[in-house]
Amino acid sequence: MRVLLAENPETSDGSIRELLENRQTDFIICTNGIDAVRKAYLKKPDLIILNVDLPGMNGYQCARLLKQDPFMDAIPILHAASSGSPLDRYWSKVCQGNHYLITPVSEEIWKRTLQGLTFKARPGHQLIGRVNMIPELDDRTILMMATGLLEQDLLRATILNEINMIDTWDITPKDLAAALLAIIHSLYPFTKGGAFLVFDHHSELYMCGDNIPGQDQFAEINTLIIAHLWKEHAILLKSDDVTNNFIDVPFTEAGPEHPGEIYIHTKETDPIYSALFFENLNMADLRKEEQNLLFLALDLVHGVLEKKIFARKSQELSVIDMATKGYSMTFFMEVLAREIANARRNKYDLTLITIVISNFKDVTRDLHTETEIEIIRIIQNAILRTLRKTDIIARWKGANFTFLLTHTSFENAKIPAQRAQKNILQDISAQMSSLGPLAPHMGMCEFDPEQDQTPESFFAHAMPKKASLKPKEDTSPLSVVSSLEGKRNEVSGNERP
Repeated sequence: MRVLLAENPETSDGSIRELLENRQTDFIICTNGIDAVRKAYLKKPDLIILNVDLPGMNGYQCARLLKQDPFMDAIPILHAASSGSPLDRYWSKVCQGNHYLITPVSEEIWKRTLQGLTFKARPGHQLIGRVNMIPELDDRTILMMATGLLEQDLLRATILNEINMIDTWDITPKDLAAALLAIIHSLYPFTKGGAFLVFDHHSELYMCGDNIPGQDQFAEINTLIIAHLWKEHAILLKSDDVTNNFIDVPFTEAGPEHPGEIYIHTKETDPIYSALFFENLNMADLRKEEQNLLFLALDLVHGVLEKKIFARKSQELSVIDMATKGYSMTFFMEVLAREIANARRNKYDLTLITIVISNFKDVTRDLHTETEIEIIRIIQNAILRTLRKTDIIARWKGANFTFLLTHTSFENAKIPAQRAQKNILQDISAQMSSLGPLAPHMGMCEFDPEQDQTPESFFAHAMPKKASLKPKEDTSPLSVVSSLEGKRNEVSGNERP
């Protein structure tokens, strides 16, 4: 066995060198870290022993650098020091040291350490072979290698930190998935990727890639993820309950065009709220350290997606709607229930009005989330300046609003309803002149004690006919069916005045 021993002459007790000499081991002596890296490449030892306090480059830095090359990774590295503190042992493991020796080292400990080491066969390809073409690795070259490795580590740490820095409260799930997949792609390129979010009553799939996927591709991915969730976590989902979304993420590197292996990742522990999938991620080609970094990044992504799901649930249960800073739909429905009870008991009129911007998604398709929220707030302010202080308004989905006029009959509610619609179009035209024409539809319903037994039924009867939603679409916290009956009026569906 050929051993490379790197010792600091000023701090070493000489016990390891004495052991090697007594065993008549063929060993090479180095007195600083830079020389240890140079001789490790040139002499190709079977075992490397590094003092942690080497001058030039310490033993941790040397190990970190040598372990990056698959050829050198096969060589066991021992760290040695008089201190055996948990912090020293931690850094030895982080830098991929195979064992930590506390000096002085006895014959028994030395024998036991050697028995615990695994001497692996070395690969024929050496990543740093181009550097070894130089007659001798000079100090500057080795320091540049170490600096480059440090910069790479800092870059990866920064990227991982970016995942945790994303604000999950105001950002939409689509924009969140786009940001997270772009970060993962910057670390490990893939050709197609996606985030699958599991909510209480439905799921959402956000897919990105070089080309816009067709329905068959969405269906294939849905099937794979649903099967994975059932097999690995006993989560039963239906493909009909999945909403498919394509997100345009500009990749800097183009991968292979042909289909490849699909990799699906979920957390190891329950509860499960998200799944990630990637095509052509080439997991088998990643070294163990790279795989560990990827798994860490993916776990962080799951954590961010879960925070978004919890944020959405909190918004639904909160008194305040985070987009408009006004009342949430949950609070509105509680007020509506109280007003219904009072109107039933005291025999006064209630009129409920709904506004649906039927083309909001089309008009705002290419806009940033912040701009969409600004448009929503303009719509709310336009309605608010139409209403009395006693009236209550809430956003129930997207740019769709509902407001309640107490002590107001159906006929008397027509004027403020039409005025609200006019104000919306005027304010949007004045403040968002570049925006395409909006198509607001309004519905009205006067409270009927016999027909409107619950707040939900009252709300459903106030939906405009032209903007009724598909049966499968969830309008949480309410499910609105497409065929509605009752006292209802279509005020108008005009665009710009």
